[in-house]
Amino acid sequence: MSSRYRRVRRYISSITATVVLCFSAASAVLVWQEVNIRDKKYRNASFHLPTISFASSMKHELYRLQLLDSPRRTDSIRPPARQKRLFALRTALESIVARQDEHGGKRYAATVDKITREYDALARLIDMASPSPDSTETRFQRATQALTLSVAQLERQHSIDYAEVERRIAKETSRRNLIVLPTTTVILLFGMIALIFLTRETRAALITLETADEELKRLNENLEQRVEARTAELQSTRKELLRKERLAALGQLTATVSHELRNPLGAMRTSIAAIKRLVRDDQALLHRSIEIADRSVSRCDNIINDLLDYSRARRLEPEVTAVDDWLGQLLREYRIPPSVTLSPSLGCEATVAIDRERLRRAIVNLLDNACQAMLGEGGAAEPENERILAVATARTDRGVEISVADNGPGMAPEEFEKIFEPMYSTKAFGVGLGLQIVKQILSQHGGDVEVDRRAGPGARFVVWLPLVMSKQVGVG
Repeated sequence: MSSRYRRVRRYISSITATVVLCFSAASAVLVWQEVNIRDKKYRNASFHLPTISFASSMKHELYRLQLLDSPRRTDSIRPPARQKRLFALRTALESIVARQDEHGGKRYAATVDKITREYDALARLIDMASPSPDSTETRFQRATQALTLSVAQLERQHSIDYAEVERRIAKETSRRNLIVLPTTTVILLFGMIALIFLTRETRAALITLETADEELKRLNENLEQRVEARTAELQSTRKELLRKERLAALGQLTATVSHELRNPLGAMRTSIAAIKRLVRDDQALLHRSIEIADRSVSRCDNIINDLLDYSRARRLEPEVTAVDDWLGQLLREYRIPPSVTLSPSLGCEATVAIDRERLRRAIVNLLDNACQAMLGEGGAAEPENERILAVATARTDRGVEISVADNGPGMAPEEFEKIFEPMYSTKAFGVGLGLQIVKQILSQHGGDVEVDRRAGPGARFVVWLPLVMSKQVGVG
């Protein structure tokens, strides 16, 4: 930066500071004068206007007091009415005296004292016990007229003084404006000149700042893109590591479980079959117990199969298959519970390359889940509700979709994020690997499984497959 540029900057800074100081000083003076004028107007109005109002009220009461001397008024109603008017006069007079004492109105002290004396005289005339009617009435009228004149004089004095103060304030305001307007104009011109100099010098700096800002935005965008890509990569790596850790743990567990349980389960199944042959037909309780034991052995065997399928991924053996024919055959072979109504809708007319046995396992898992959700753990449907298992195929932009839907109780919103996690289950039996096995099989085929997050009863799972497999894929 050259010395000339530094001098110009110091010069502009000095000019700006001077303008700001001058404008601040002028603003402070204007504010002080405005506050002073407003204070004068307030004190003038708060002193004179209430006194004028109270004096006017006293004149009004005196006028009403004089009306009581009308011939239409009877002597029986004059005393109470006069006392009422007298009370109103005393209230107004006390307010005037309090206002004079508060504001120190010495100029009006003689008039206020005169009004007080005349009021006292009038009050004594009204309070006389046995007045002479003629003489008292005449004195009463004279006292009333004298008090009226004094109150009018006080009202006139305050009105004149109030108007005079207002004129002085207006003249002071005009004189101030004559001084302030030229001064303000000079300050504004001085400020405009300084602003022109400042604008010239800051234009180059603004251009430099805009260029630097654009470059910074570009670098920030690139940095955000790199951070997002790196974050997504790290998340994907973390998920893959977690999956491999779970697979390794399941592999070790499966090896032990399969070795330790396969042979005892086989012996138990053989023993149950032998006992079943020995039980007589009339022993219904024993038959039910044997059936329960047989189902329990089958469940244990299925758990072992799930663990083996999840931990030991096999390579696919794809075959070109017509989806509607293959799925129709699967549904005919599947054992639908008697209380569930199957509603198939197969009309995609598409052909895909699939491993039929592996995909069959995935679809059967979905069908089992749907039936169990509708029937519950007891295996019996509610008689008042019809249980419908809907299976449909469709051809979409991403490939072939197979949907399995039920009208059971559905799922809670918080369950949607967890249903595809290993070892997560809402059932009282199983290990929670059914949907994870389905997702694994579909991933091997290049597709996926999704859940329809619709509100209301029931659940709907959608399996989609690409129309053409690009290559035969296996999961290691």
